[in-house]
Amino acid sequence: MKTIFEALKQAEEQHKIVLLTITKNHGITIAEWKLLNLLKNKINTQDKLSVETGLDHSTLSRQLHSLQKKGLIMSGVVGHSNRQLRYELTLAGDDTLKEANVKYASFQDKVFQLWSDEELNMLQILLNRLHKSMKKPL
Repeated sequence: MKTIFEALKQAEEQHKIVLLTITKNHGITIAEWKLLNLLKNKINTQDKLSVETGLDHSTLSRQLHSLQKKGLIMSGVVGHSNRQLRYELTLAGDDTLKEANVKYASFQDKVFQLWSDEELNMLQILLNRLHKSMKKPL
């Protein structure tokens, strides 16, 4: 029998494979999919995105540039200084995100189709407890 951490690691790997397939089929990376979701939720400046993702500005800038080259986002200047940009989804970006999110929701539904609401709630509680326990210093 696998340990809890082995089972979690294997589930994470399987999840990543599915997510990679979904995003690749839509011409984006997992990181770009995450950014598109954040932009959809109005986290739309490089500073806000950096805080939310934990990415440094240069990495984030490269990812945003890639999304702009693909025509999935556009940027506009915030304020008078022309130093800060606000990003938003283009119609193509919104369509791509919706399609990828529908596929991801379908995957989630398939994985948990035989789970009761009570089981799902208990899993959420246990995962939250695990997360808190792992944040404690050794």
